[in-house]
Amino acid sequence: MIINLYGEDHDIPGKILSEFMEGSGVESYYMGSPLPLRSIVENLLTLEVNVLAFSITLDENINKAKELIDNLRSHPKMKALKVIVGGQALDKQPEKWLEIGADGYAESFDRAVEVIVKILEEQSKEPDHEEK
Repeated sequence: MIINLYGEDHDIPGKILSEFMEGSGVESYYMGSPLPLRSIVENLLTLEVNVLAFSITLDENINKAKELIDNLRSHPKMKALKVIVGGQALDKQPEKWLEIGADGYAESFDRAVEVIVKILEEQSKEPDHEEK
């Protein structure tokens, strides 16, 4: 699932990533406008999503990204969720994704697809993984 973070009013990167994912044979859900946390969680659970991706363009939104990730991690049904981030704010400080609690960073759309596909492949090999 691909979302726009609050404060990030651009939607083109999310749309492009969704197209790249679909073009690679990976089902994706682009959610468009920024959603409140409750809606993000509801969509993740309803759609049975394994990976959440979003872009951080503005430096001042790095803390919002950390807050979102922390909130998702504290939800009992979100323990297995993997979060992938990218964007201009992280391109300037690529190790920052570790500090905000993300599971991966991608500097390009192609790299995002590679990272997400790798995560999905690893998840499918886990012994307790059930096909949905």
